[in-house]
Order: sequence, then C-alpha cells, then structure tokens
Amino acid sequence: MFKHNDIISVYLPLKIDGSYAYKVPQDMQLSRGDIIIVPLRNQEVIGIVHEETEIDFPADKVKDIISKVEDIPSLPTNLMDFLFFLAKYNLANFGNVLKMAISIAGVDFSSYKQMLEINRQKLAELKITPQRQKIIDALAVQPLDKKSLVKAAEVSPSTVNTLIKDGFLSVSKELAVSNLQENISYKPLELLDEQKTIAANLNVYFQENAFKTGVLQGLPGSGKTEVYFELVNKAIEQGKQVLILLPEIGLSTQIVERFTQRFSVEPYTWHSSISKKHKKDAFISAANGNLKVIIGARSALFLPFKDLGLIIVDEEHDSSYKQEEGVIYNARDMAVVRAKFHNIPVLLCSATPSLETLNNVEQGKYGLFKLQQRANQMLMPDINVVDMKTAGLKGDKYLSARMIAQITETVAKKEQALLFVNKRGYASALFCTACSEKETCPNCSVSLVEHRSRNILSCHFCGFTKKITNTCSHCGEADTLISMGAGVERIFAEVESHFPDKRIAILSSDTIDSHKKAMDIVRKINNHEYDILIGTQIISKGYNFPLLTFVGIVDADFSYSLDLKSSEKTWQILYQVAGRSGRAELAGSVMLQTYDTSNALIESLVQKDYELFIKKETSLRQTMEFPPFGKLIAVIISSKNGVELEKFCHNLENTKPLGEGFEILGAANAPIFLLRGFYRKRFLIKSAKNINIQKIAATWLFSLNVPSNIKIQIDVDPISFY
Repeated sequence: MFKHNDIISVYLPLKIDGSYAYKVPQDMQLSRGDIIIVPLRNQEVIGIVHEETEIDFPADKVKDIISKVEDIPSLPTNLMDFLFFLAKYNLANFGNVLKMAISIAGVDFSSYKQMLEINRQKLAELKITPQRQKIIDALAVQPLDKKSLVKAAEVSPSTVNTLIKDGFLSVSKELAVSNLQENISYKPLELLDEQKTIAANLNVYFQENAFKTGVLQGLPGSGKTEVYFELVNKAIEQGKQVLILLPEIGLSTQIVERFTQRFSVEPYTWHSSISKKHKKDAFISAANGNLKVIIGARSALFLPFKDLGLIIVDEEHDSSYKQEEGVIYNARDMAVVRAKFHNIPVLLCSATPSLETLNNVEQGKYGLFKLQQRANQMLMPDINVVDMKTAGLKGDKYLSARMIAQITETVAKKEQALLFVNKRGYASALFCTACSEKETCPNCSVSLVEHRSRNILSCHFCGFTKKITNTCSHCGEADTLISMGAGVERIFAEVESHFPDKRIAILSSDTIDSHKKAMDIVRKINNHEYDILIGTQIISKGYNFPLLTFVGIVDADFSYSLDLKSSEKTWQILYQVAGRSGRAELAGSVMLQTYDTSNALIESLVQKDYELFIKKETSLRQTMEFPPFGKLIAVIISSKNGVELEKFCHNLENTKPLGEGFEILGAANAPIFLLRGFYRKRFLIKSAKNINIQKIAATWLFSLNVPSNIKIQIDVDPISFY
C-alpha cells in the first residue's frame, strides 16, 4: 500500500517503455495495479501504479497524482506480471501492451471523464464562499465531470482542482455490480464410457489445481466440449472463474447454447462486436468475481479476473490466435503463460493439435488425453478422391460430375451438403487477355478480388475497393477481362445452375461479420432452412449441424505459400471440414477434388492419419531447424519512402550481430512488397533452441536511431511471412 508522500513509478498506456515518478498526495492510498490520473506536460493522462521508486532529482520536482480512477477496477498483480512477461517475450513496447490491456474495459481513456461528488464527511470543514456554494449546488443534482462542473457552476478550473486536492470533492465510487451467473446448476449429458474415462483422468491430472497444461485431442464430433464442461463445473463448484478461448466470433454461437443447456445460465461472451457497456460490465464483473464463465476471443485473455481457476483454449491449433497487428502475440501460448502466473490448469483442445503442442507432449511438458470415438458411435467418414486431371471439366466449371451426383443424392434424402472453398468473393483476380496484367491494388502488391454480388473489386489486405468495369486499367482495352480462380460466389453460381430449386447459403467473413449474423445463420441451418452450404475456412471451426451428411472439398490443392505452417494448416483445415459430416445419427461422406492425387498430404488425409502427417512434418522441420526445433524472429521494416527504406536496411545489414548458434537472413523484399501504401523488407533471425534470441534481437534493434519515416515491426515466433 502506498500512502502520502510516497514516490512511486507509474506506467502510462502510451508508446513509452519506461515509467514516470509521481508522488502520492494527502488522503490517498494506492496499491499496485490501481488506475490513476496523472499530469503529463499540459494534459491529464491515465496511468497504472507499479511500485515505490527512487529518484535522482529533488523530491519537490515530483508532481502529485491527481486522482484515482474509482469506477474501473485495479489490475491484479498476477495480471500485471503477465503483461510485463508478454511485453518482454514479444519484444513489445510495454506502454502499448498496457494500452491494449486496459482498452478492453470499454472506456475511452483518452477522453476519460471522472464524475465528481461532494465529500459529505469533510463538508463541515469547508469554508463556504459564493463560488464554492455554486459548486455544492451544481453537484446536489448529480455527479458531474470536471469540465461540466466548471461550466454548470460558472467557476474556474483552479477552484475545482483546489477542492479536489483538499479532499472536499471526491471521485464518484459507484461501480456497476453485476449479478451474473448466480444460480448455476449443472445438468450434464450422459457421457460415453470413453468420455467418462478421459474426464476422470483429466480431473486426476489437474487435481492439485496448480499450473499444468493438458491437451485434449479428439476426433471431430467426439464430444470434447462435453468433456471439458466437466472440468468447468468442478472449477465453478470450487468458487473459481473459468475462461474459455475460441479462435473465431462465430464459434461462440453453438457453444453458448450448449453451455446454457448444461449450466442453466448464459456464459458471458466476449468479442469485437460487443458494445462498450458490455465490455465494461464484463471487465468489472471479472474483477469482482460475479462473472464465473466467459467465452471469448483472444483479447478476453486480458480481463482482470479476481479468482481465475481454469483456462481452456478450444481449437488450439488455429492461426487466428496469433495477433499480427499492433502488439504481436500468440494468444494460445500466452494463455499457457497466464495460467502459470495464476498457478492454475490450462487445457488445449483440438482434433488436430499443432506440431508445437505435440512436441511439448513428446517432451513431457504437457499431458495428452485422446478421444478416439465419435459421440454418435459413427466412424469418421471415408474421404473419396476425385482426380481432376481426368474429370473432363470444360470452360469455367469447377464441380466434377461425381460431386454433383453426390450433392443430388444428399439433398434428395432431405439432408444437407457443404462445399468448402478456400477463397472469398467470386474470383481471385481479373486477368486481361490483351496485356496479360491483373487488376491490382494501388496500395498493396496483390491482385484485387472480384466480388460480383456487390459489383466491386476488393483488396483483402487494405480494404481498397473499386467498381467492376469492362475496361482494363493497364492497357485500356475493353471486354478483355476474364475471371481467374473460384471463390464462394462463383461456386454458388455453379451450384445454383444445377440446383435452382434448392436453398443455398454462403458462409464466409463477408456474410458472417457479426455475432448476431452468426447466430442467425446457425439457427437457420439447424432448422433446415438451407439445403446446400458453401463456406470458407469459417465453416471448419467446430460447428455441429445434425443434418449435414456430405462435405465436398472443391479444391484441395490450395496452400499457404507465405506461411511456415502451410502444410500443417492445410491438413488441419481439410480434416476439420471433413469432420463436419455425419456428426449426428446420420452417416456422412466426404469428397475431395485434387489435381495432385499422389501428394503426401492428400494421401495421409485420405488415410485420416494425422500422426503419419505430423511425423513427416516433424522430420522436415527438424532438418531445417525450424520451430519447434529452433527459434525464429521476423523483423519487418517498412516505409512510404522506398529510397529511405533501402538506405536504412543497408545500414541495418551492416550492423547485424554475428555469433554461434544463430544467423540473421536478409534484408529481402517482403513477398507482398507494397502493403497499405508501405514498402516492406524483411529480416529473419534464426537460432538454435538454447539461444536467447530475444536478447540478440533487442541488442541489435533497440540501439538504433530510427528515422520517423521508418517503421520496425518485430514478430516473435512468426507463423506467416507475407
């Protein structure tokens, strides 16, 4: 506890790594993690209390803290420690990390308004003047912020500041108190024998309620959610809070319904679409312990839980857990770290665990628990392969005769079919047959995607759009543009031509861009308001549709060429999509179209042998000494001035450190050289497992004098390389 005249270090949620020293004023007591308002130059800013500090200048030069923010809870010590670790590990500016963490409170701290009220206990000591009487009268109606009070009472700001400093005015301490999830009553399903065994084994593994990482691997439809609900219930019975992380907003729709059925109350949901009020309620309710279970996207990891007892990371393999803008971090990995700071269990769940996770199992760091039967007792459907080299397709058609026949048979039985397409929009690009150029984005060195339903060309990186015309923007020729590649809209048109009387839905981030839309379309699918679904990767992530019995993978030859984990991600997505089929009482089937039937990835997928695929992928990574058998840090240098970028990177190359066990590759032009108007070059720091790669990067990069027109982005443990 810090008291009057203590000099403490305060961190500001600004792009500043160090802390500032401030003095605790009279009648104020503070603790680590308290949110306060402090003077900085000629403005008032938000700060977070850290610890008592020493200064090397006169104490009378230290400014007083203005006030404590009373209506937002303090950050717990374990959360503060976690934030410091996250910043250090990811080589991120701590001020930016802090800003990210407190911004989730749903409050705009840049224009934060404290509500003032009369301190009735001290009012008798106040010498009443005409101006002070005006202030008392103004606050008699309701609490007001300082600016509004000055205006309402027609007094000077200094008059109000003096009353605050002397304790006659205080900040309103009314915190929203939520009564969420008070009457939780667990009503479990009758589990299968295998599920009961795994749930019991997990309870034994986590019985000490100390830090431990478990991995729950199970076939799609094997009931992983019902198994981890058993752990959730145990944590709730012990008075603990639970955080369930999901990679995508849409996934929360069905799990919220299932949770509500099992626990008789709704979980709190957390994602980018919720209101500021909802965020503030969740922030406060997490801090006061009223919020027992929250299901959310990666930023829910920063909520100030009062007594967190369990973290679950569902679909742990999903690359959506990696934040690649602003503060760069992997929420799956940081969830394990936060569990360690709380000394609690963390469970990673997936049908196809990441190679990194399986390597940790191999090394004995994580415990592995496997569900090998589907809950409906059905086997995983066979995957039938269509060799597109012999399919005899003509023109711009993408669906083989076998695929069409299987869809026909499925919908005739009043069942649902899903076609997986890895591209949004209508076509990947518009190509000019006259000059051989593609329509490209002016801000990024990528092709514009054709969205015919909206009559636009769109950049999926910067958001640039323009209307579709019949004239090439390069050579000016008319009627020479042709569509290349098939997106969901193009497949929709082809399916519609074969099945004009069937109800067809497109599921992509263009059509499911909010939690409300996700809930609506899931409800319609479950009510059999659609016969045929056409979806991108969004459909691969954990959905359960009882009438869905056929899955067709239109193009299995896609890959992530700019991704270290391209083969792994492709295998995971295709297997997860295949797993959408036959999840209820109806048998399922899967068909996969490919031009490369002898590909090792396709062969292992047809065999449904993830271990075989992982064995081959592990061998390749070991040979190249790539993660998890080595370490990587990507350094992206960007500027709107290409000449200055080249000059700075040349100087950076000349200062590259040399040593044993690591190498620095680059600079090389980034695969997407122009992105959102910035020219980009990349370095890659590659090291052995036992090397402190962060120290190498920090020593090299943090001593630089970086021009204002140059931006440096550091990506620790990169998974994409665009």
